[in-house]
Amino acid sequence: MDKPNDELRLLAPAALKPKLDRIAALAQQAGADQGLRVSRRHALGLGGLALLIAGCGGTTGNSSGGATSTAAGSASKLAGKPLESNLLIYNFSEYLDPRTRSGFHKAHPATTVKETYYSSSDEMEAKIKAGGGDYDIIVPGQNSIAPLGEGGYLYELDHSLIPNMANLQPQWRDLAYDKGNRYTVVKNWGYVGFYYRNDLIDARPTTFMEFLEGLPAAARKGRTNMLEGTTTIIGDTMIAMGIDPDSENQADYDKAVKFLTPLAAAIKTLDASTYRPDTISGKIVYGQGWSGDMLQIAQERRDVTVVAPEGPCERFADNWAIPAKAPHPVAAHAWINYLLDPQVGLQEMKYSKYGTANAKTWALSGAKEFASNPIVNLEADKIDKYKFIISPTPKVLNLRQQAYEKFRATR
Repeated sequence: MDKPNDELRLLAPAALKPKLDRIAALAQQAGADQGLRVSRRHALGLGGLALLIAGCGGTTGNSSGGATSTAAGSASKLAGKPLESNLLIYNFSEYLDPRTRSGFHKAHPATTVKETYYSSSDEMEAKIKAGGGDYDIIVPGQNSIAPLGEGGYLYELDHSLIPNMANLQPQWRDLAYDKGNRYTVVKNWGYVGFYYRNDLIDARPTTFMEFLEGLPAAARKGRTNMLEGTTTIIGDTMIAMGIDPDSENQADYDKAVKFLTPLAAAIKTLDASTYRPDTISGKIVYGQGWSGDMLQIAQERRDVTVVAPEGPCERFADNWAIPAKAPHPVAAHAWINYLLDPQVGLQEMKYSKYGTANAKTWALSGAKEFASNPIVNLEADKIDKYKFIISPTPKVLNLRQQAYEKFRATR
């Protein structure tokens, strides 16, 4: 019997030797990180497997040439690198507690945190795609992930630098719009519901379809409002009608416009920026709203009934993400990890009024007021009926935009 040989002989062009040496070194380092000793033979065996997978169409990087995500057992490109001195966040206004920025700076004194704002997801997407701004963190909704991720505009997350990802609730991991959390981690989640002045409105709608059908009668009592935007008008109407909001069928969008046309005059305003203070001041009597805003309205006005709809409606998740060209990716990963700390998650939920995806936050005593609030913490079977609008292709975006323009033309 031949004596066992610890050598691995590969038939490969000589030009591949540097790559194989690099793969062997990476595999051995990854094993050492896990407390394992990996021989060069086994390391090269893993390298040969990696080359085989790559030859069959696999990939270890993104199309834009940005950094790759780090799965278990692979080597991190950022591990061991120091935090950079700056971190720039591009976010919706009033969607981040200022104490969170100062808390991160206290934890990492060498890193200065600044924040700048956008008014809509469309504005943010356009700026990122145009290469504007040296942003390290952005906060895209789920319907922005496909166009940004597939376009190469997002940095693939290094999970080894975000150990607090283990705190995420299972239902908010590995979501359809970002399988494997390749680009994103959920910041906060919510849904699109509605509200009405219970002292003025006779109807008591419980579904989003009933809300839409009640617009003409409500408009006779005062100002009605819907959230301006293609998703919240066209997408949410399609959901209420039982139509796929990400349909690629022109006829489905025509049905939504046909349904909305006789209601257009009953929608007094389309506003997504000032509707909350306007409702609190008594200017709006019947309106569509995001769940966090509606909680704040309910806390200020006892004569306003807020509804988490029965049946189908839109749910959404806003996400932490890193632009592909972020100048400070180590600090950006540290930021995401910091925001997944349970206490920080609680602080953010108290500030924004939107639900957290952090399981350990919900277990804190300070979260009881939200855990018991039916506007914020919905039963699993209820929220499972709510739908993400993902906007998976340019065709869907164009169809929805065209439908929205047709709807606006009827007002």
